[in-house]
Amino acid sequence: MAIEKYNLIRNETLYQGVPLEAIYFNKKCIDIAKKNGHVESLIKSLIYMGDCFDKTNLPADMNISKRLKEEAKDIFKEKLEGKNYPLEMSIYKALKDLYSELATQQEQSKNYKKAIELLNKLLDVLETAKSILNKLSEKNKVGFNEKDIEDRKTEAYLKIANIYFIMKDYENTIATLDLVPNIKSEDYSSLTPYQIQGLYRYAQTYEMQGNRDYAIAYLEHIDKGGSTQASDDTILAKSLLHLGRLYFKAGTYELSHKFLNKFYRKSKNLDTKELLDIARVNLGMIDGTQEMDSYINKIKGESYEQFLKTKLEYNQQNQ
Repeated sequence: MAIEKYNLIRNETLYQGVPLEAIYFNKKCIDIAKKNGHVESLIKSLIYMGDCFDKTNLPADMNISKRLKEEAKDIFKEKLEGKNYPLEMSIYKALKDLYSELATQQEQSKNYKKAIELLNKLLDVLETAKSILNKLSEKNKVGFNEKDIEDRKTEAYLKIANIYFIMKDYENTIATLDLVPNIKSEDYSSLTPYQIQGLYRYAQTYEMQGNRDYAIAYLEHIDKGGSTQASDDTILAKSLLHLGRLYFKAGTYELSHKFLNKFYRKSKNLDTKELLDIARVNLGMIDGTQEMDSYINKIKGESYEQFLKTKLEYNQQNQ
């Protein structure tokens, strides 16, 4: 629905659950503020109007909200920059969740480049918000503090890295992960959920690039650091499964067996039937490989008669 149609729908009650009187009122406020040159009122009305459209959760309406709020930001920069930090922060508060939600919608629609563009806009908003935090009173910091900003930046970088990984752009995946604050540790003895997510993505990316040793190293960092948070259990379990699988490919069956068994123990309460089936196949292959290796070692250097005896025993055991 275009903004120009508001006058035509004023007599209706709701639009996608949003009271139309609120939309109409904000539209009138915008018109009056523009006519009379009330810059602060104009900026606030643009933000409030955008909030109305956010509530529908429809992509088209959220894009209208984006245009309204970006207009508010542009007007502020032109007319009020450096003069009203609380109002400036209200603009960034309005944009941060909007950019994040729009990026998610674009990613789900497989518009990956647009999703990355929106996440980079989010990073710009967060960086600017951080720069004015110390100029605000505690009252005006509500909804924004330094930890919140750093967490949101980390989430944005991880999302961008995930999108590059989906696009099979592994160089940019690694480059973006390198930007995540504190993703790496000196000893990896205690990991945050963000570190676990990042290290797991590093491992996946290096594996796709054919660098098995790097992949194993990052997965072992996850196994060493672990987590006490249930939300990390699925990634921790997948890390153990991938370690078992990678060690199997490397021919290191003892370690492969060790990590696949750890995966079973970790996964007993998780909904990971498909992963458990993969682990069973790998364990079966390991057991079969070790059995065959034992058989081959037995016949090396022995007489042909002993070789036939051993072969007969092997066949009888495996009928």
